[in-house]
Amino acid sequence: MLATVRATAPQLGLTAAALDAARVVQLVSTAVLEVHGLALKVYPAGTDTARLRAQADALEAAPGLWVRPVSGPLETPTGVVVAFPWVDAGAPVGWPEVGGLLRAWHQAEVVTAGLPSWSPLGRLPAQVAAYAALPAADPGLARAALAARERLLSQVPQLTTTLGVGAIHGDVSPSNVLRRAGRPVLIDSDFVAVGPKEYDLVPAAQRRERGEIDEAEYLGFCAEYGHDVRSWPGIGLVEEICGLGAVTFRLRCAAERGEDVAWLGGALARYV
Repeated sequence: MLATVRATAPQLGLTAAALDAARVVQLVSTAVLEVHGLALKVYPAGTDTARLRAQADALEAAPGLWVRPVSGPLETPTGVVVAFPWVDAGAPVGWPEVGGLLRAWHQAEVVTAGLPSWSPLGRLPAQVAAYAALPAADPGLARAALAARERLLSQVPQLTTTLGVGAIHGDVSPSNVLRRAGRPVLIDSDFVAVGPKEYDLVPAAQRRERGEIDEAEYLGFCAEYGHDVRSWPGIGLVEEICGLGAVTFRLRCAAERGEDVAWLGGALARYV
């Protein structure tokens, strides 16, 4: 990770002293470092840079809604770096504010021609492969996860939309919203794609269902956005897709960190 950042330092105008003071703020499938007023996002080698460029271009249609990249993607043999201006989190952002921000994003005149299509569970095979490579992996559970993916994907073509197809964020959460000059702005455009806009509303409904937010906050989100996705016929399928994706994302993280994965059978039970 640091080797990748050092390789791009001249293009980013970063000194050795600035790199020495870098602070790692995220280390999952990608890494984020705070360096000299920048947030540097480091992707694995082989990351599709054309996709990253298309997603950055899409943000240009909504300059007041996003923290947009200032440089990159910069390719190196060990990874890809995209630089964003560093924005302090500021006061917490609640779901009602997220609803208003999301509505503005969905209404923005975004050029979608270069954006990828919504591809649910696209990372699942690689996530399962990371688990399957473990000495103690259960091949039956790996097959079950892949079979569950195929079952869910076979139903995706039947999804309908009342809100329409357009540019979606793909990973909506207050944790992906910061404040800039007091106003909420979106971050993390890695999953920006063309898909049914209802998809972006499902996370709030899931949080309400799990009791993580109360009815008043959820209804505030719906009021600010102008729609309650719980009436959407496709919500059950999307909730299953999101749930399975969360399981296999957790699985890959556990596999990479050498953590216990004995929980997998129980977590997959509802999908098989």
